[in-house]
Amino acid sequence: MLSAVLVEPRRLELEEVPDPEPGPGEVVLRVHSALTCAADLRAYRLGQGAPGPWGHEFAGQIWRTGADVRGFREGDAVMTAHTAPCGECLLCTRGQGNLCENLEAGMAVGGFAEFVRVGAPIVQQNMFLKPASLSHAEAAFLEPLASVVQGLGSVPIDPDDTVVILGCGTIGLLYLACLKALEQPPRVLMAGRGTERLELARTMGAELVIDDWQESVVEVVRERTAGLGAQVVMDCAGQPESWAQILDLAGRGSHILLFGGCPGALPVDMDTTRLHYDQIALVGTSHFTPRAVRSARDLLVGHRVRPGPILTGSYPLRHLSQAFDRLDRGEGTKFEIVPHPTEAPGR
Repeated sequence: MLSAVLVEPRRLELEEVPDPEPGPGEVVLRVHSALTCAADLRAYRLGQGAPGPWGHEFAGQIWRTGADVRGFREGDAVMTAHTAPCGECLLCTRGQGNLCENLEAGMAVGGFAEFVRVGAPIVQQNMFLKPASLSHAEAAFLEPLASVVQGLGSVPIDPDDTVVILGCGTIGLLYLACLKALEQPPRVLMAGRGTERLELARTMGAELVIDDWQESVVEVVRERTAGLGAQVVMDCAGQPESWAQILDLAGRGSHILLFGGCPGALPVDMDTTRLHYDQIALVGTSHFTPRAVRSARDLLVGHRVRPGPILTGSYPLRHLSQAFDRLDRGEGTKFEIVPHPTEAPGR
């Protein structure tokens, strides 16, 4: 089969590799749709994991099944995450499967290929049949949406709250979509960069969109909240400048959700007096539990979250480099990659 391999920074190649073989409890998927993400872009720029296959957001059709697979059969259209917790380590036994010590051991990577093998723990916990009413491209959003659902479960959201989202990329837009899907959604203000992404935030329902190249996010938020600040601040940008202003955006008794990861070991100055006496909670979030994956699946299947508008366009697998070159130049938000050219993009 053909598989995309990251050889070195900003260099991708398509290689002929052996077709994957499913072991007991495993399946091999024929990939119908794979999506780019910010982590892929970082790897592309830095050469992380090179040389090796990559791509972890995908959906497709079961091509082959291993022994003892239950609930699925060859030919089924499915949606899946790319990891699952072991259920046995200390963190799993504490209900923190998103932090499982063994997540990487069974990770299903290599979605930018014609076929990909999915391990037994994932098949058992985080794979679902895809209804015909959901496109493969939409189904491939299961993994990033599950991460967003996991984060939302970490902070209280009230209808009267003002929520500020920093970053108008895929994750920020998915947080917006999830908040708008609530029965009583809060007021959502979004800050970010790029005309296309800012306009997308408007069309997806943000009450106010702030171009942080043109305006002071802190001043705008303070003005819109009568000087009180936001009840919830979500950082989806993962930049030092965004972390540096989160306390200035937050009101007393507020929650700050840290999703976007800054470069490793980067020190950030914070006003500890405000953290302490204003009772501001800093909450980190990472990955997802099977419960979050199921909730994300329900949001997608029920069409309560419609991620289609986030996709900028589609490319066949042989043009994968073009998609990442565009992302590297700051063009677009997210691209669909279609490994089999005979399959219509987005389907």
